[in-house]
Amino acid sequence: MERISEFCSEHKTKLLIGGITIICLQKIYSKSKQAENEKTKPKCIVNAEGDVLNYALPHVKPGYDAIYFSGLPNGLNLRSFKALYDLFFKLIFRLEKKEVDFLNARTRDLNLHECGFELINYKEKFDQSEWDSTENQKQFEEEVSKLILERFPGAKINQWYGVLFRGDEGQNPAAVDGPHVDNYPDLKKAEQWRAGYKDKYTEEEDPEKKAQLMRAKKYMMIGLWKPINMKNPVLDHPLAVMDKSTWRPWEDCVEFRQDMEHIDDGEVVQFRNLGGHMYYNKEQKWYYYPEMKSDEMILFTHVTSTNGEANPHTSFTHPNAPKDGDFDTRKSMESRVMIYWPQDDEIEAN
Repeated sequence: MERISEFCSEHKTKLLIGGITIICLQKIYSKSKQAENEKTKPKCIVNAEGDVLNYALPHVKPGYDAIYFSGLPNGLNLRSFKALYDLFFKLIFRLEKKEVDFLNARTRDLNLHECGFELINYKEKFDQSEWDSTENQKQFEEEVSKLILERFPGAKINQWYGVLFRGDEGQNPAAVDGPHVDNYPDLKKAEQWRAGYKDKYTEEEDPEKKAQLMRAKKYMMIGLWKPINMKNPVLDHPLAVMDKSTWRPWEDCVEFRQDMEHIDDGEVVQFRNLGGHMYYNKEQKWYYYPEMKSDEMILFTHVTSTNGEANPHTSFTHPNAPKDGDFDTRKSMESRVMIYWPQDDEIEAN
């Protein structure tokens, strides 16, 4: 040990230079490999049918059974250090990019009950600049409840979960390149993750509504998404959804442990949720509706209690998006509603 110590002391300058040289060579090699991979990687293109091909989308690397997001750092404090650690070591470093295709759903013959989603023509009866009105949101819920129940015979409305806005000033940003499901398919595990946690959403839980779901044969959370307050169709960040028949919830889904905040009705709200990210599977099929207008709405599946069926979703950056700023970037609203199928004896009693 003494000889090693003496050697290091005598040659510390050379060792330091050598170490720096090795690091530099590693970086040069890494960059050359990256450049080489970029050359061989298929280029993202839009074909004549409007399909976006070879889009690099983050997925969870094999071997990781969970990823974490604890919000973004907001200063020199313990919460920010944890958020930063989780962001890099429990999220970013656990992801890898895989090429996927976003197929033009307008040119395909798709069935709601097979793929889990549908494009609906829907125009609000109020000015879209007044979406923040509680009265208008209630009107939306009443109108869309009828559309949903027409599509799911025998189902009943359990409850709506408010409205979230994205893209405009003071609102949440578009969730770009973040494929996910809002609800982890193992609903009991999701309940355990939130157990004992107090936030706005646990305080608003209705025990009677929850008991209604516990008695049901089956329940399903439906998502609604549409552009609002735009002078042009969605050009930059369309919503993409995966065909639920190509999603294997028990094999492809990875726990996405979230302890974060978002903007809800103009208020910053802290919450905890167990959602899902995903492993790549070449059988998965993604779809999107090019140039969605503000009188169109996507209905899709968030989670199904009996089998975990869902439509993973994400927005993405369209390769043909205008390069100048002379257009409206995507502005959108999203809402969720729980529907359920009562037990046969409950139907007869009513």
